[in-house]
Amino acid sequence: MRDLQCDPATLAGPIDPRVVGLLRGLSPAFVAHMATHHGGRPKIGTFKVGGKIGVLEQFLTLVDHKSELPPPFRPHFDDDSDDERAIDSIRYLTDGEHATSRALFGGLLPFATLRAGMCLDRAYVDLLCFDRRTQRTEPPVVLWLAHEANSAAVLWEDLSLSEQFDADERIIGVPWDDFVVPLAATYAEFVEMLRPNSRK
Repeated sequence: MRDLQCDPATLAGPIDPRVVGLLRGLSPAFVAHMATHHGGRPKIGTFKVGGKIGVLEQFLTLVDHKSELPPPFRPHFDDDSDDERAIDSIRYLTDGEHATSRALFGGLLPFATLRAGMCLDRAYVDLLCFDRRTQRTEPPVVLWLAHEANSAAVLWEDLSLSEQFDADERIIGVPWDDFVVPLAATYAEFVEMLRPNSRK
């Protein structure tokens, strides 16, 4: 697959196969691509969405707090006792008790962020995600609008249980389409649409 020219200093080391096994809805093409792009910041990451420009700033990692991470330890700027590779991970963003995991509602699986060096668990940084609601084997790529999604999650939490869940215990009362923007039918298609980032 296409080389997006990640800065080698930003790569996170090897992926943890245990973590890959725990996550459902990952594109096989994405997992293969992470062999050379894991946690990296690509030089080719610019895309158009609705007439605007978006930039894939950093891939999320496929590790967690139990993973054996190669040295050196990389302290996270918000908590220097945690390695940033475990904090900037797909697993942390989907399994944590924080704003981002609550706002994602399990229908979306993030794989990259549009802003690097941020607190990704506070639901204010837009993420690129696999949309597992319709297709789990090779899911489409969408842009998740974090602020709008978090606002919907806050409103949802104030609803009664009968307004939050249907008879089959599926989440209702969430306007998914208000904060999910389709980008590409597959991860491979998404990678092909990326263009070089402009220099800052």
